[in-house]
Amino acid sequence: GVTNPTVPLVLANGAKCSIGGVWTNASSRTLKDGITELSADDAIKTLTELQPVTYTYKAEPEEKHAGFIAEDVPELVATETRTELSPMDFVAVLTKVVQNQQKRLDEQDRHIEEQAKLLQRQNELLEKLAERLK
Repeated sequence: GVTNPTVPLVLANGAKCSIGGVWTNASSRTLKDGITELSADDAIKTLTELQPVTYTYKAEPEEKHAGFIAEDVPELVATETRTELSPMDFVAVLTKVVQNQQKRLDEQDRHIEEQAKLLQRQNELLEKLAERLK
């Protein structure tokens, strides 16, 4: 469905595979409806429910892989048929979880800095009080 493709494989929806074998998903806003932000709670719940496994494909028993079983993944990252997976769904979940963790780490850093300043101020006051008591 693509006239004059510039790479070996181009799908009509814009997804393609480069000469070097890199798969690129079609992801333009123009191709999507119902766009909403993924909540941190949904991402964390999904990540918690994932069950990573190792396996071999029956057709290639000598080559080991790590990943997930399509039938066993949480609904958020499952496909309609539950026989295949979209890596970008997992990337989105992981990105949201990491962003949420980073936000919490930043908040903890700020809290630690505030506590350090308070402790320093208390030490200064204690030193002044000790000097007065001498």
